[in-house]
Amino acid sequence: MTKKLDECQVVGIIGIAKNTGKTTTLNWLIKKHLHETIGLTSIGLDGEKMDQIHFLPKPRIVVHQGMIVATAKSCLDESTIDYDLIEKTNLFTSIGEILIVRIKNEGFLVIAGPTTNRELSMVLKTMKQYASKILIDGALNRMTFSHIDEIDGLVLATGASVSPIMEETVERTKRIVDLFHLNKTSDYIIKKQFKILIITNCGEFYFEDKKISPIETILNDRELEIQRIIIKGAITESLIDALIQSRNRNYELVGEDPSRFIFQLNKLKYLDYLGVNMTVEKQSKLILLTINPYRPTHQSYDSNTFMKALKDKINMKIIDVMREE
Repeated sequence: MTKKLDECQVVGIIGIAKNTGKTTTLNWLIKKHLHETIGLTSIGLDGEKMDQIHFLPKPRIVVHQGMIVATAKSCLDESTIDYDLIEKTNLFTSIGEILIVRIKNEGFLVIAGPTTNRELSMVLKTMKQYASKILIDGALNRMTFSHIDEIDGLVLATGASVSPIMEETVERTKRIVDLFHLNKTSDYIIKKQFKILIITNCGEFYFEDKKISPIETILNDRELEIQRIIIKGAITESLIDALIQSRNRNYELVGEDPSRFIFQLNKLKYLDYLGVNMTVEKQSKLILLTINPYRPTHQSYDSNTFMKALKDKINMKIIDVMREE
């Protein structure tokens, strides 16, 4: 267990692909904190019996007596779990209202929590009254809660399901970790609302939407020296393509937080070549990387080799939770 993890009250768990061991990591975290009152919810749906891609059995979320859980009522109705109702949230998923309950016996439970950051914040506010450690299960590839102020730390799960080629998995994992470790931008004064702000040697250009054509007009004006580009919301593939194709060099690209950089990771090498310095308004709180060297189909990795390859590239705490049991 890491000291940083112990110091966090609210921890989010996310996976960079399906079957990277996110649920196994979650169950490991639950077992490690049974001496505390654990709160559990998710953003989206998780805990199903079967992998919906390969139709193979998958690890299930195990809840224990005394845990505080926020999930849809239908999930509770379909389980063998007994519980005491703490609060009805009046927040609804596609499968029913989210209830906050206290678990009375150990068993398996599907967790269907809030689907938006705003609703997640509301649920966390209530859960903090009852739980000393709250775990949030992130849905597949959903890193959107990484900028929520209430989250104290993030755990990222990677594994052999990313690619049959271990070197590709290591490289992709490194690029994602690098995004989560982007530096915070320096302070700047905003004069009005915008979706995109381009700061040049000749002034500032504000855009109320992300239509590419007017943005390209500024990017391709060779009389202008681009100094900083600030983007609110998602930094998409089309935006990155426009930046790369304009061939502007040595400027700062600012996102709200690491989760906003949703373009293909192979584009990062082009930004590096152009000397683009990517920064964020809000830094992430990535505190732990967990690995799953096993694949549901095809050949798995050797755990020791996989761990060493990651540690050679990534300077942070890395754990194989199956070996920590």
